Amino acid sequence: MVAIFRRGKRQDRDTNKVEIISKPSLSKKSEDPVFQARKTLDFEKKFKCLCCNRYLKVSEKLPKFKCGVCHSTLMTQNGESVLSNEKNFKSNGSLICSLSELRKIVNKCYSNLKNSPDTEKSSVFDPVSRYLAEIFHDAATLEESFKPKDNHTLLDYTEVSQFFNLLLSLPTRKPYYRMLCAANDLLKNPGIALIKFKWILILWEVPSIRECLISKPNYGFGSKEIRAVSYELIKRSIGYLANVAGSPNYRSYIYHLKGIPVEKFFNQVETINLYITYQMTKIIHREEKNNLQLSVGKDIYPNTYILEDEMWSSSIDLFKSNTGDKNTALKSSEFFFKPFQYESDWHIVSACKLMAIYYLVNNKREGSKHPSPHKSKLTSSMFYNTMLDFIDYKQDFFNWKAPEMSNQILQIINDQNTKKKFTFCAYPFLLSLGLKISVMQYNIKQIMEYNAEKAFLTSLDKKKAMDVYCRIKVRRSHIAQDSLRCIQSRQADLLKSLRVEFVNEEGIDAGGLKKEWFLLLTKTLFSPIHGLFQYISESRFCWFSIFPISEEPNGLLTNEKLYYLFGVVLGLAIFNGIILDLQFPSAFYKKICNEPLNFSDYYQIYPETAQNLKKMLDYQDDNFCEVFGLTFETTVESMASATQRNDSLSNPGFVTVSLSRNGSSKYVTQANKHNFVDLWVDYYMNKSIKKQFGQFMTGFKQVFASCSSIQLFNSEELERLLCGDKEQNKYDFTLLRSVTKYAGGFQDDSTVVIWFWEVIDQWTKVLQRKVLQFVTGSDRIPATGISALPFKITKCSSRQNEELPVAHTCFNEICLWDYCSKEVLERKLLLAINESQEFALR
Repeated sequence: MVAIFRRGKRQDRDTNKVEIISKPSLSKKSEDPVFQARKTLDFEKKFKCLCCNRYLKVSEKLPKFKCGVCHSTLMTQNGESVLSNEKNFKSNGSLICSLSELRKIVNKCYSNLKNSPDTEKSSVFDPVSRYLAEIFHDAATLEESFKPKDNHTLLDYTEVSQFFNLLLSLPTRKPYYRMLCAANDLLKNPGIALIKFKWILILWEVPSIRECLISKPNYGFGSKEIRAVSYELIKRSIGYLANVAGSPNYRSYIYHLKGIPVEKFFNQVETINLYITYQMTKIIHREEKNNLQLSVGKDIYPNTYILEDEMWSSSIDLFKSNTGDKNTALKSSEFFFKPFQYESDWHIVSACKLMAIYYLVNNKREGSKHPSPHKSKLTSSMFYNTMLDFIDYKQDFFNWKAPEMSNQILQIINDQNTKKKFTFCAYPFLLSLGLKISVMQYNIKQIMEYNAEKAFLTSLDKKKAMDVYCRIKVRRSHIAQDSLRCIQSRQADLLKSLRVEFVNEEGIDAGGLKKEWFLLLTKTLFSPIHGLFQYISESRFCWFSIFPISEEPNGLLTNEKLYYLFGVVLGLAIFNGIILDLQFPSAFYKKICNEPLNFSDYYQIYPETAQNLKKMLDYQDDNFCEVFGLTFETTVESMASATQRNDSLSNPGFVTVSLSRNGSSKYVTQANKHNFVDLWVDYYMNKSIKKQFGQFMTGFKQVFASCSSIQLFNSEELERLLCGDKEQNKYDFTLLRSVTKYAGGFQDDSTVVIWFWEVIDQWTKVLQRKVLQFVTGSDRIPATGISALPFKITKCSSRQNEELPVAHTCFNEICLWDYCSKEVLERKLLLAINESQEFALR
C-alpha cells in the first residue's frame, strides 16, 4: 500500500493531524483517468510546427495536432507515415483551375447580369464564388494549375497575374473574399499538402497579401474583412516557405527562385521586407499604447489583428521630431527596438529565415556563361530594411556573439549545446550599411579601449611604460621596409589606435599623417618594381601577379612579406576608417569574404578572353577540333626577371601551364569544352594565385582576428567600406553644405561662403573630386554618403587677402581668406587644387 498525504482545509486544519488516503491498487490503475493521462505522456514526442517553427510535445499516437502559437493544424510523423505519400495527393479530375475556365464562368455571369439587370450583383456572381471556393480548398488541384511553358520556373506568372486581375475586375468583391477564406482554411489545415509547395507559391501571388500591410491599400482592399484574411494568408505562407529549407522540396524551390524574372524576384523580396516592417511597427504601436496606458493587462494584438490607418499614421509620427505630446510620443532619439521585443516573435523570425533563402538565391542568379535578364542579381541595398536602423544594435550584437563563449563553457560543464537567441546580426543582409558601420565602430571602440586599458594595467604591474597607441615611424624613402619592420615588431599593438610619424618631419598625427601613410604605402606596394600586382589593360583592373618577382636583391622584401604587409594595411585601413584608392575587381572582395566566384567575375577581369570562351561554347559544328585546335593548357606572361625564368622556354617571357593531368595531349572537344572553361577560370581566379592570396589573407586576418563585426559585411559592402562610393552622381554638394560647420566668423550666409558654394556647383565632376582630394585627402565619398563626411570652412583673417586657401586634411577643413570678389576666390581655389600634392606645393 502506497500512502498519499493531504492536509485538511485551511479553516479546520490542525498542524498535528494528517489525513491518510490509500492510493488505488495496481489492479484498478487501468480504470484511473489520472493514470491514463500519465501513461499518454510517456509516449509524448517533440514535433516541429512547420509554420511557426516551434517545437511542441504531442502524443505519437495522434495523427494531427494544433499548434498553440500559430493555430495551424498539422500532421504528426505517425499521421504522415499513413497518409503522406504522393499517391494520396491527387486532384479532383473534374476541377480545373485555369484562366480560360474562370473566363467561361465570368462571361456566363455577365450574360446573366445583362439579361436580369435588377438582380443583385453578388448573387449573379455566385457561380464564380463557388468555383473559387472549391478550387482553393484543394491543394492538389492548385498544384496542377498554372503550369509554365518552359522549365525555368514552376509557375506561369503571366497566367497567374491575369487570373487574379480578372477577379479584381469584377463589380463585386464577394468571389474574391470567398477565395481568400478558402485559401485561409487550406493553410490552417493543410494535411498532407505540405509534401508539395507549388500551391503555396500561388497563394503567395494573391494581390491583397501585400496590400494588407500598407496603410492605404489599392484595388479596393480597404475592407477590414479582406485585410484580416489576407494577413492570415501572408503570415502562414511565409511560415511554410521559410521551413522549406531542409525538406526534399528545397532544391526545387531554389531552382524556381533562380528562374523567375528579376522584377518578380524583387517584388517578393520587397513584400517580405514590408512584412518585417509591419511586425516592427506593431511593436512601436504597442509601446505607444503602453505610454498612453490604454493596454494595461490585456493583449492588444491577437493573431487576427490588422493594423488600422490610425496605427500606421501614429507609428510613423513617432519618428518625426516635434510631433505629438512630448510626454507620450516616442521620438527617434529615444526609442530603440530592444531584443526582448522581437527575439521571440515567430512572425519576424520566419520572415528573416525566408529572406535568407532569397539572399542565397540572389547570389546564385549571376555567373552563367549565357547571361539572361531573368537571372539578374539584385544589389545588397535592395535587401536593406531601414526600420531596423532603430534596433538596439549594441545589445543585438552582444547577443549574437555572446553565446559563443557561453556555449564553450556550458559544453565543458554540461556537455551540451545551448540554443542561440534570435538576433538581426545573424541576418546581416537586412541591416543597412550605415548600421553595420555603427556596429563595427562600436566593436572597434571596445577593442581599442580594452587594449589601451590592458597596456595601462601592464605598465602598472611591470612598472614599465607601455604605449597605448600603435605607433608607426617610417622614412619616406623606405616606407615599405620601415612599415613592415614596425608592423612585425608591434603585432600585439595592431588593434590599438594608430599613430604615424615620418622621420625628420615635425607634426602631430591628428589624422592627416595617417591618411598620407596609407596613400604612400599603397602606391609603393602597387609599384611595378615589386611586381605584386599586374594591370589588366582590357579591364583597367589590378589583379594578383601569377609569377611575381620572388625578392629584391637585398633579400629584405620577399613577395610573401609584401603580400602579408598589404593584407595588414587593408585591415588597418578598415579598422581606422581610412578610404583607399584601389582598382580591384569585385572578385577580390568576394575572395576576402569567402564568397564563391563564377564566370562573370572572370569576365570582369578578362572581358576579351571571356568573350572568346563564350564563342567557343556557342560553337556547335562538327569540325570543332579543327577550328579551335586547343589542348588543356594555357600560356601565362611571367613578370619575373630573365634569370628567374625557365631558360628552356622558347619564349622567355611566357610560361605554359597544364590545366589538368596530361593537359598537353588532351584536346578540347564538344564533349569536354565546358570542363575546359571551368578549369581555365579556376586557374586564373584561384589556383594560380593561391599562395599570393594566402599570404595577403594572413595579414588581413591578423588585424580582424578579434573584430567579429567584419563578418556582417558582404563583398559589395566591403568594397564600399574600403574604397568609398565611386559613383559620380553621389557628389551632392548641396547636401554637403547642409552638414558643413563654420568657424572664425564665417556663417552659411557669409559672402565668401556663398561664393565658394556657387563656384563648386558650377565646376565639373573632375574639379569637384579635386576639391575633396584637397580638403579631405581623398576624392572618395564615404560608404554611407556625402552627408557622413565631416566638412568645415574657417575664416583665415578679417582683412582682405589674395593668398591661396589652406587645407587641414586632419580635420577635413578648408581655410578661406576674405577675398574681394568671386573671381579671385575661384582663381585661387583652382590654383590650390591643381598645383598641390600631399602637404607641399610642386
